[in-house]
Amino acid sequence: MEINKRNKYILILIPILYVVWSLQLNHLGGPFFMNRSDPEYPFLLNGLNCSLFQFHNIGHTDHPGTPMQMLTGLIIRITHILVGQDTVVQDVLSRPELYLASCSLFLTLLTFVVLLWVGRVAMRNDGRITGSLILQSTFFLSTILIDLQLRYTPDRIMVIYNLILAGLTMKYLFTENYDSWKYAILAGILMGISVATKFNYLPVLAIPFLIVPGLRNKIIYGITTIAAFFVGILPIIDKFYLFKNFLKNLVIHDGMYGGGSQQMINWQSLGKNTVNLLKENPTFAIILILAIGLVVYYLLNRKKLQKSDRYYLALSGFILAACLGFLLVSKQYKVVYFVPVLGLSGLALYMIWMTSGIQFKWNRMHSYVSSGALAVLIFLAVMPMPANYRSRIAQKQAAMKTRQFYEDHVTKKDLMFIQPTWIAGPMTENALSYGISYVAERYEFYNDYHKLYPNVITWEAEGQKPRLFRAADIDPESFLYCGKDIYVYATPGRNADWLTNYLDTLAARSGVSISKDTVFVNPDNEERVIRVRNNTGWTTLT
Repeated sequence: MEINKRNKYILILIPILYVVWSLQLNHLGGPFFMNRSDPEYPFLLNGLNCSLFQFHNIGHTDHPGTPMQMLTGLIIRITHILVGQDTVVQDVLSRPELYLASCSLFLTLLTFVVLLWVGRVAMRNDGRITGSLILQSTFFLSTILIDLQLRYTPDRIMVIYNLILAGLTMKYLFTENYDSWKYAILAGILMGISVATKFNYLPVLAIPFLIVPGLRNKIIYGITTIAAFFVGILPIIDKFYLFKNFLKNLVIHDGMYGGGSQQMINWQSLGKNTVNLLKENPTFAIILILAIGLVVYYLLNRKKLQKSDRYYLALSGFILAACLGFLLVSKQYKVVYFVPVLGLSGLALYMIWMTSGIQFKWNRMHSYVSSGALAVLIFLAVMPMPANYRSRIAQKQAAMKTRQFYEDHVTKKDLMFIQPTWIAGPMTENALSYGISYVAERYEFYNDYHKLYPNVITWEAEGQKPRLFRAADIDPESFLYCGKDIYVYATPGRNADWLTNYLDTLAARSGVSISKDTVFVNPDNEERVIRVRNNTGWTTLT
């Protein structure tokens, strides 16, 4: 079906709005290292390994996340060709924010293209603009999805997968003579890559499985999904056992990341966390209730609605995916882990719109009612955003004060003593030291770290030696003797006291007199900077 000129202009409005919102959100967010270093920096550094084809150096395999690491490596190479300085390694380590911004921008542009494509697919299949706008509004049907554009994470790309799945599903359902085996293969490839990107996409596999007819096509779908998954993790195939063990622990335990009691399901947590998910996502809850209501109505009137069987199968797949998602998230409750299911809201709402249209005699009335309902659902999702962003802007302004202190007072002549942690901080070195935690052979980049960050000392736990940027051990006492100021960053949630107590222990053991002073206090967020000095005056390390 041809798309008229007026509708072509309408179809581009939401994609443009998405791009503007994404760019504005990233501008408001500030540097990645300051408030969102986990998992951005691990993906950046493992993407660097992929860009060098050093797959043995990939140390992050839990998700397993490999397709996104490969994509990051490709973007790093393209960025380096366009604006690179020095070698790829030194450029990424010296300008990590530039490369993360490039990666985030790429996802924004990719989403723009996919939104435009899925809108055109819906328009060609049905001929009405309302359905296209419903699908394109997927990102605006959840507070989590709206906010996700601030991040560079696998969860963000999950929604792109959802939109592609929506486009493929519509082509199959609404295109005459569209072969089932073709849909089974294309959906299988998409699902396999998606699960390889992050295993919590597993619940979504239910939708194509229910839609595709016949045992033969379901087998094709299953085989294609498994094959695509293993192709997606080829760079870490020798480490597949690590992912397998991680997944096994998740299944047999009921706590975060494979911890907790050894039971598959904690029914109390399942009920509590499911209720919390629905409360935090009212738009999704309404869509789910509508989907359940329509499926029940279909089952009661099946003989009259046989022509719509596949539409209701799609809704049934959405309901099943939601149930599996509740089960998965109940084990490790974070709303962001529910993103693959939240990202199905647009497709589910589109199917609700299609099936509910049977009850309306006039298409125009159906469009008016649907547009009004869409506006209400978007409003429910957007309503918490102003308060959230006022709070975020205040947090950013507070964090900038500590960042400014480091820029003004801490130089390469001083030492930073850091315990690597996922908690973001006011300096790039903090985020890089965390990201390097997920690199397998960190010592291979030792010369690059030493050249760029010779003043960063990390310490992980009692019984371990301090290291230069986690890459090479150094003598535990030597950096006390250098005569340089040692700065320790302290904030709620960190173990800054461990670091200063460790320095006290080293000083007592070595007969060195040290002094500790809090040289900066940020009352807005309880951040402190502690300076440690060697009063003995030994300078054996330069």
